[in-house]
Amino acid sequence: MADDIGLSPEALAALQQFYTEQALEKQLPVQEKPFHKQFPEDWNLSQFWYTPETAQTFAEEAKKVAAGGPIACISSPSVFNALLEHPNAFLFEYDRRFSYFGDRFTYYDYNEPSNVPKKFERYFDIIVMDPPHLSKECMEKVIETANLLSKSDNTPWIICTGSIVEPVLLQSGRKFFLCDFKPQHIRQLLNPFSAYLNYKSDLLPGHPI
Repeated sequence: MADDIGLSPEALAALQQFYTEQALEKQLPVQEKPFHKQFPEDWNLSQFWYTPETAQTFAEEAKKVAAGGPIACISSPSVFNALLEHPNAFLFEYDRRFSYFGDRFTYYDYNEPSNVPKKFERYFDIIVMDPPHLSKECMEKVIETANLLSKSDNTPWIICTGSIVEPVLLQSGRKFFLCDFKPQHIRQLLNPFSAYLNYKSDLLPGHPI
C-alpha cells in the first residue's frame, strides 16, 4: 500500500496560520477589517481596489490641497476609505453598500452625470475620480460631474484611470500632468493605469500631456 501523501510541516504551519488569521478576522468589528475584506471587489461593477499605499498617497495629496476644505471622491471608494478621518470627505458611488457611511455617501450613476444633490454643486475644493469604465463616454460623463461639483473652473482634480483614455483628457479643455507615480491595485490589472493632475504637485510630480 502506498504511503499517504501529506503536507510538509512548513505547509501545515502556513495553513494553520491562515485559518487562525481568518478566524480572528471574523471576530473583528466591521470597521476594523481591512477595506478590501470589509467591501470585497465586485467585478461586475468594475471594482478594483488600490493598494493601501496607493490609496494613502492620493489621500495625502487631497488633504494637502484641500487644507481642511471639502473633498469629493467620485467612484473611488478606497481613497475615500483612506480619508475617513477627514470629516469633509464625501463619496459619490454606484455601489449602495457604501451607504454604510451615512450622509458621507451619495448614490452616483455616471449615466446621470448631473444628478447630484444641489448642496454639492460648486462645493468641493478638490476632486478625486476613478471612472469605473475605460471608455470615452464614461470619462466624459464623470468629467461633467466633476465640473458640476468643483468650486471653481480651477479646482484641482486627481484622476486615476487607464492610460487608454488619455486622449479624452486632452479633449476636455483642461491641461493635465501625467504623474510619475504609478497607481497600484490589490489585483494585477491587464490595462496600464496612470494618475493625472490638472495642477502641479510636489508630492505627485509629473509632466504635461
